[in-house]
Amino acid sequence: MKFVDAVDIAEDGTIWFSDASMRLSHHDSIVHVYLEGRSTGRLLSYSRETGEVSVRLDGLAFSNGVTVAPGDEYVLVNETFGSRIRRLWLKGERAGTTDFFIEGLPGAPDNISVDEEGTYWVAIAGIRDPGFEKLADKPFIRKLLGTLPPSMLAPAGTHAFILGLDADGNVTHNLQDPESNFRTTTSAVRNGDRLDICSLDTDAVGVLRLP
Repeated sequence: MKFVDAVDIAEDGTIWFSDASMRLSHHDSIVHVYLEGRSTGRLLSYSRETGEVSVRLDGLAFSNGVTVAPGDEYVLVNETFGSRIRRLWLKGERAGTTDFFIEGLPGAPDNISVDEEGTYWVAIAGIRDPGFEKLADKPFIRKLLGTLPPSMLAPAGTHAFILGLDADGNVTHNLQDPESNFRTTTSAVRNGDRLDICSLDTDAVGVLRLP
């Protein structure tokens, strides 16, 4: 495991966590991981009863935030570089199958959490960059760009961005602020009538009162 990223604990005690990349680690630039373009992320689970770790999903485009649905019905994992959220069903007729909870997000989902009302809060760490996406089928150019310092490759247009989703993956809240200091939003966790938010651009926790 090189890039263990996020974790959540199911009601049955199973520990679910993501491993964003099997090739690169926390010491490597996220931009360089993106330019490499390999989907080697995984979703894993740890059983405290048996002490075993199991790979539940692989081939993920930078697997990031993880959350288990109420009642352990399914587990969600964000694919940051795929701009989507994957769902692994744990119960019912669809148990063991996967689908997309939501696709085509306008940015890169980082962490995800669920509140007592069943709303999933997704932190969007950056807006999709059309310039970068045009390089998807140009590995040689991406390799050349990979030699540049990360500071020269940061995508433009990043601003504070949080989405709220219902149990069917529909958007219920679209919270954006281009003037906020909490750009590169990495997490949003509900605490009563507020969201506690974090960002790579600050050394503080932000408090946002819910509308």
